[in-house]
Amino acid sequence: MALVNDRHRQQGFTLLEILVAVALLSLLMTAAFSSVHYASRSWEAGIRRVGSGDAGRAAERLLAKMIRQLQMGRYSDGGKEHLLFDGEANQLAFIAPAPEYDERFADYEYLLRFTSVDGGGKLVLFYLPRLPGDHPLRIDEEAPSQVLLHGLSEFRIAYYGQHRTTDLGWVERWRQEESAYPQLISFSFSIEDGAPVREKIIRVRSDLQATVSIKPRSRSRRRGR
Repeated sequence: MALVNDRHRQQGFTLLEILVAVALLSLLMTAAFSSVHYASRSWEAGIRRVGSGDAGRAAERLLAKMIRQLQMGRYSDGGKEHLLFDGEANQLAFIAPAPEYDERFADYEYLLRFTSVDGGGKLVLFYLPRLPGDHPLRIDEEAPSQVLLHGLSEFRIAYYGQHRTTDLGWVERWRQEESAYPQLISFSFSIEDGAPVREKIIRVRSDLQATVSIKPRSRSRRRGR
């Protein structure tokens, strides 16, 4: 009889552990959902503020703030180090805090992407809470998103630094396989056909003041893809 009671107690403890694990998982999922909802409301409020003024300048300020606070990190895959950063001419994936600080999750993954659509291109920001223990970037187009700018005739991102294929200079790709983060990131865009291209250059290092330059380019412009 003692052995039977011990067996029942062991089964009871196992069931209790399962219930506790399920409860903790439910709390984590609820926190993640609440965090995404909170961030969505923050973006909507920010977009309303954008709509009340110069959309281009408001987007510039938002991008500058996020790049200044960019979180640097690496992860190992197959014995090789990779950056938590992946940039191309028309999109950029990175890690930074939520614009309106979310106390549930310190960091978010972001994907800034320019896509061409009928009536002009649009700049979309996808965002996703970053969970403890995450290594590669998980962000993709299935994540919640917010349109930052629409009606763009072009948009392009460039990266300045010591690239593995070139000397110190500007390139249009900065992949996860690079040995270091870029020193500067340039965003250039035009909201209307024929309008001057606006360019914003931002220092990546969060402990340094951002260097910003907004200036028109010549008429011979490359169009964003």
